[in-house]
Amino acid sequence: MYIRTHSSDGEFIYDKPFTEAAQNLGFGYYPKLTGMSPCSPVPSFDILIDTRWCANYKIDPELFKQQLLAEICRYTSRNNFYGVHLLFIKESFRPAAISLGLSRWQHNGYQWRNQSYSCFDDFTNTLNKNRRKTIRKERTFLQKKGIHVQMFRGHKMPVRWYKRMYEFYRRSAQKFGSEALQYLTKDFFNGLARKKSDKLLFSVAFRAESSEPIAMAMFIIDGFHLLGRYWGCESEVPFLHFECCYYSAIEWAIKHNIQLFNPGMGGDHKTHRGFLSSLDESYHWFPDLRMESLFQGNIHKFNNLAIKIQQEQKELSPIKYIDTV
Repeated sequence: MYIRTHSSDGEFIYDKPFTEAAQNLGFGYYPKLTGMSPCSPVPSFDILIDTRWCANYKIDPELFKQQLLAEICRYTSRNNFYGVHLLFIKESFRPAAISLGLSRWQHNGYQWRNQSYSCFDDFTNTLNKNRRKTIRKERTFLQKKGIHVQMFRGHKMPVRWYKRMYEFYRRSAQKFGSEALQYLTKDFFNGLARKKSDKLLFSVAFRAESSEPIAMAMFIIDGFHLLGRYWGCESEVPFLHFECCYYSAIEWAIKHNIQLFNPGMGGDHKTHRGFLSSLDESYHWFPDLRMESLFQGNIHKFNNLAIKIQQEQKELSPIKYIDTV
């Protein structure tokens, strides 16, 4: 859990309407307690519990998790925090939040699901003719430019390339935001280089005449799920973003029996490239009954809007829509 004195783009939950309403009405909103995997807009936050310890003492892990969350709420009240905010939480953690009366807020996201594809062409064959043509055109353009992409697990990637990943990430962050948006530091990437975890996956782009990366994207492997992604490049090349962040990752996912690929937040272009619209969830609770009532009385409007957007994206999808969970 983190103590937050302000909201930021790094949370990827844009609660400005509620912060402004609280300010206008004279309600407190900060400081708040936030639970999330920082700067990672994928459903991954959970309370970690030693299940062997629970089994030894005959304790139900899910009930124990619920009790811990109840204590977090009590701690919030005792220590003058204005709210508990659980962002992008794992599906298995949601029942605990619901049972304690935390309010659900739905947010639009994207997923790619593996429908027992044997190769990338199997996947693109599920798209309409125009989409297939577009993807072939984009990939062929890069091939004619002598650019190719390889996938590397973290433990097999040269240490110096972690430094390149940081440089690419920093350049991308500078392009799309201020210095304040560069949440991941050089020390963070140096730590990744020391760890060299096999749970990390990188797509690395090269020119034909060089063995040094010209662009990279970083993903996390979570069992049969692939989570993405940070990316950057040394110079702009048409369609290279799509190749590094989507196509090569999907191709790798098919080869390695990955069942779900979450590419990160934002971008309607994901719908056109075979990603399905999904709904991520966050859960919120306020000890001030006035703020709690304000949130509960209005959050359905935000959720209805998210569902409407999901339906609109469903209608734009170039593939047969599959319900996401």
